[in-house]
Formats: sequence, C-alpha cells, structure tokens
Amino acid sequence: MGTYQEKLKEIQNTFCEGASNLLTIHINHIIEKYGNWNKYPRKVKKYLKKKLWWDLRNSDKIKDGELLVLIR
Repeated sequence: MGTYQEKLKEIQNTFCEGASNLLTIHINHIIEKYGNWNKYPRKVKKYLKKKLWWDLRNSDKIKDGELLVLIR
C-alpha cells in the first residue's frame, strides 16, 4: 500500500488525464460540427462568437496528448 500522498498524486493524475481527454473530445466535436462551412447563418455566427469558438471553425483536429490539464 502506498502512502496518503502517493494516493492523492495518483488520483490527481487520473483526474487530469480524464479532463484532458474530455476537453480534446469537446473541442474536436466543435471543429467537426462548425468547421469548413462556407456561409454561417447569423444565429450560428452569434453563438460561436459568444462562446469564443469562432476561431476554432477553421482549425485542425486536436490529437490526443496535445492538451494538458494540470491541477496543483
């Protein structure tokens, strides 16, 4: 059995890895859904700008391991 500090570090690493994967999946979904459109309807354009996702529309998909979430 490990010490309390080792177990906390293991939990922290597991959480950070899971959060990184979820964030990668979420951003890739946004890129797939809104990417490569020639014209955006006004409501979609306003929504993307309000959520600060407007710059993601022409991005490439994010690969696993490119995003890293750290908790101190």
